[in-house]
Amino acid sequence: MLINAGELIKQSFSLYRENSQLFIRYMILLFIPTAIITILGGLLEILVDAPSGLFTILYGIVGIASTLVAFWITLAFIRVVANAYAKKEGTPLRDQLNGATHLIWPAIWVSIISALAIIGGALLFIIPGIIFSIWFSFALYSVILDEQKGIEALKHSKSLVKGRWWQVFWRLLVPGIFFTGVLLIAQWVISFPLETLLDGMSPGTIKFTLVFSLLSLFTSLLSVIITPLTTAAPTILYMELKKVGINKK
Repeated sequence: MLINAGELIKQSFSLYRENSQLFIRYMILLFIPTAIITILGGLLEILVDAPSGLFTILYGIVGIASTLVAFWITLAFIRVVANAYAKKEGTPLRDQLNGATHLIWPAIWVSIISALAIIGGALLFIIPGIIFSIWFSFALYSVILDEQKGIEALKHSKSLVKGRWWQVFWRLLVPGIFFTGVLLIAQWVISFPLETLLDGMSPGTIKFTLVFSLLSLFTSLLSVIITPLTTAAPTILYMELKKVGINKK
């Protein structure tokens, strides 16, 4: 029997609690690229009245590099979450990151082709787009955890969902809504004082830019703190789907 949505949420919290020190190390690494982009954007706004093409290009390069680094860390972290759930002995952070390096381009490629498939379905009609999004929701996990590549990863994801579309849809939807709600409430509590402070400032001033950058950093930090939960739920579901699939054969 497939794990239910409530148990997914419970297991995600439990996994986070039991492995908090390990997970937080990865979250610190994941926060660094976001912090760099936020701080750089604030500095450019303060130091440069009208950013030149050079500054724009520099910001773009740093943004792309930071996104790739964050993606790389995420790939390694999904493996860490899967190993923790399976009660496997963990590997050092550096080894885990090195082990995920060869997955970067296959993961990017699968993300692109699955996105194109979903967009193509949505262009036909919105319902096919929704169907495809659930079919291929585990394609990236197939690359990371089972080293499937390209179309094979999409086929593997679809095979796990086949015959259980509504069950999978519900188990992706409920934890997603729940964790998003937790994040939004936390962000509102933290950001309300800063947003109130911004209301009394003139946009474009140094003080406004500093407070706005600080608000962006807090928002990003909260998102990163919640990330182990939003990562754990679909990772656990993927592993449980594989178990059910194996048992059905």
